[in-house]
Amino acid sequence: MGFGTLFIGYFFLLNISYFNYTDLLAAAIMAMGLYRLGQINRPFRFALFADLALLLIGAGELVSVMIPIFSPAADLSAFTLPLGVARYLILAVYHLFLLLGIKAVAEEVGLTKLATRAQALLVLPLLSYLASALFDIPDIFPTAAAKETAIIAFAILLLTLLSCVLVLVTVYRCYAKICMPEDLDMPEKPSRFAFVNRMRERRDAREAERVQERADYLREKMNSKRKKKKK
Repeated sequence: MGFGTLFIGYFFLLNISYFNYTDLLAAAIMAMGLYRLGQINRPFRFALFADLALLLIGAGELVSVMIPIFSPAADLSAFTLPLGVARYLILAVYHLFLLLGIKAVAEEVGLTKLATRAQALLVLPLLSYLASALFDIPDIFPTAAAKETAIIAFAILLLTLLSCVLVLVTVYRCYAKICMPEDLDMPEKPSRFAFVNRMRERRDAREAERVQERADYLREKMNSKRKKKKK
């Protein structure tokens, strides 16, 4: 359930235009997934802390768009400008630890390609969100023409969207290939169609050994960490 919940929450980060309305929801859902994943390794725990910071930023963003509805004359620029810069910096840190966590757990369960993909993706979200933070600072390009500024903004927007899509695909692959211990104990509801049940049986037979091995490894690691905490 950890990667599945994380995937659902991260999907809302694809809203790169009206994120003021969805950041709070995205951070809240991702926090539920990261809470479970944080039991596996330290980078996921750090990602959870960054996500909680994003949760606070999301709450501030939502307030900033609601106040003008009730008070159109309110000037919130002194509040929204630093909030936007902080958002991008937090997202850069969040993606750093998220991808490091994915890399670590993929290596531990023998998914070399997935680990390599996570490592290769590290630069892209860092570059896109740091560039967004820099571009969000007022008068950072005082001599740039309006056309040049628009081109830079559009390029950063595309880079951010590409980054989100690639990370979302990576999280989905984790969900599809890495079985958490609690997911292994969750029964699947039978279909009304016999051929669907037969297909599921064949699929389960092919995947059972691989899934069991990875789930046992994660369960042992999580139990070991719980014992250390109790001591």
